Amino acid sequence: MPPSGGTRLALVTGPASPRFVPMTAAPIMIRRATAGDSTALSDVSASSWIGAYQGIIPHLDLMRFVSKRDASYWQGGLARGLPVLVLEVLGEIGGYACLSSGRFQGRPTGEITELYLGPAYQGIGLGEQLFAAARENLAALGLRHLRVWSLVANEPACAFYRRRGGRPGERSSQRFGSTRLERQSFHWS
Repeated sequence: MPPSGGTRLALVTGPASPRFVPMTAAPIMIRRATAGDSTALSDVSASSWIGAYQGIIPHLDLMRFVSKRDASYWQGGLARGLPVLVLEVLGEIGGYACLSSGRFQGRPTGEITELYLGPAYQGIGLGEQLFAAARENLAALGLRHLRVWSLVANEPACAFYRRRGGRPGERSSQRFGSTRLERQSFHWS
């Protein structure tokens, strides 16, 4: 049972029994993912995608998508040099961000292709830290412009990017099985 009061707590799970830790005492690290993180990335990816998209993406399509992102998917991506940052809290992977680069309107642009936190790590400011670290990593590569896509129906994600100063840009659709869902880009300069 978590202690009551005004202290923000993190629920930490893992090899030791689940426990609550004051956020001010929880060591937080954002670092580049390694092959050893593949299983944790698979777990966080599955729990966060199900939490974010249940009721938005048709259930069977969502489960098919999630099942393809097992540990071997992440191992392969990391082996090919996929740039992934992980958010680590007390030695447990609580979230991740996938980074990419390209061009938008003729200028080099960084892209955060995925930014997800496991349910226990959401709503306590860790997403802001992971987003800032992703932007800093892209800026260090000379990519000062940033683009992020979000499904329009995922209003919490859209609101998150608007609160970070993202300007709405172009829209397109993305297919999940036989369903097409609208997505919105957000831009930063």
